[in-house]
Amino acid sequence: MKRATVLALVVLATSAAAQEPAGSSHAGAGVQVAVPSPPPPDLAPHPASVSGAGASRSRDSAGTAAFKAIQARQITTGTARLVWANAERTVRPGDAIEGAVVKSIEPGRIVLSRPAREGPDDLVVLTFDAAGRARVRVYAAADPGAAAAPAVR
Repeated sequence: MKRATVLALVVLATSAAAQEPAGSSHAGAGVQVAVPSPPPPDLAPHPASVSGAGASRSRDSAGTAAFKAIQARQITTGTARLVWANAERTVRPGDAIEGAVVKSIEPGRIVLSRPAREGPDDLVVLTFDAAGRARVRVYAAADPGAAAAPAVR
């Protein structure tokens, strides 16, 4: 039995060597090395966390106390009934509120434009919750807190 097994191995080895090309570097070896491909990258979104407290999305912009005091009674497209300075007023686009000009009115939101210290006007957005309380965001084209550059000599 041992003689038949050895003979079969010799026959297999010689037939494998005969099938290889003459200039092959693996002559007689019959072994091929294969490296598996790396797995595909995982591109699915994953939750990420950042340490520390971030800015609150419910916080109003700085310096907006006058606008924060405004309360909405009724807002429709183009017209709003507001209460501020202990009086109820109806405003439309083009009217002034606390030194800012009303640009647009739509349900739940009033957009105003107020003059900036430098550069283009600031955009003031008042959004109102169901109780009529205002949330104020100011979008400025220039940084009002930036320090002036020193003079060049």
